[in-house]
Amino acid sequence: MKTINVVFLCESITTRQDLFVTFGNSHGIFDQKKLSGYTKLGRIPGKTLKGWLRHGMEKLLLKMGISICHPLPANTITNERNKKYYKEDMAIGYHPRGECEKQGGCPIYNMFGDLDKPSNLIVPSVYFYPSVGGGTMAANINKIFGSVGRGRIEIDHESPRKRSNSFQTYMSNETIVGTYIEAPWNLVIREDNELHEILILKTLEYLFEKNTNSDMTFMVGGQRTAGCGRAVAVKLNDSGNYLIKNRNSLGIKQEKVELINGKFDDFMKELKKKFPIKAVK
Repeated sequence: MKTINVVFLCESITTRQDLFVTFGNSHGIFDQKKLSGYTKLGRIPGKTLKGWLRHGMEKLLLKMGISICHPLPANTITNERNKKYYKEDMAIGYHPRGECEKQGGCPIYNMFGDLDKPSNLIVPSVYFYPSVGGGTMAANINKIFGSVGRGRIEIDHESPRKRSNSFQTYMSNETIVGTYIEAPWNLVIREDNELHEILILKTLEYLFEKNTNSDMTFMVGGQRTAGCGRAVAVKLNDSGNYLIKNRNSLGIKQEKVELINGKFDDFMKELKKKFPIKAVK
């Protein structure tokens, strides 16, 4: 088992549901909203972050000319509109999910698994406490797990009707926002695999570099939903630091970066021969 220690940095993530940012407190949800910010715990689910990481990895592998598993099983593509999109995906380099199994599996198949194959990558949720120090609860959790970061939670109501003498609202649209989040995010590779480790690092680098690109900027939570989070993830170095001057987004010394890049290029050449992108008729 291999752990890649990463710091997740998010400018903002927004939703109208308690999906991306939730509360950790024994009180009811309405009572929580009336309490101070110190009673709230933010969470961005691992499922959301895994989708973001996978999306970046797919883009990187397709760019390198490697065919990869489609995220959806072919038998779930039923209506004509989705069939059209599915065919377009096949044309840019995807192949039917699981089709590569007999060849040993493409990187996406082996990394993220399939219905009958467990994922080799464990992606945990990101937790953050909305204060600088985090309070006693966050401090105690971090003594054991080192897993709670810091950030802010904001709740905004757009309500046509609101009781003037209370915090209660009804018939309202509620937007929950997590902002300025800095939190640990430790990615776990179940079975040691050098290709998977290097591919994760190169994906983080790719997402970092694409953060200012309009097509890749607001991708945490998906551009088609209310998520639209803007974030990067950077590796902690051996000293526990990151974003160090004169180093790239991986936070690694240049000589080690060159070694990683060399191995990455070698892996990509082998994979391109094994899983080339084929023309679709």
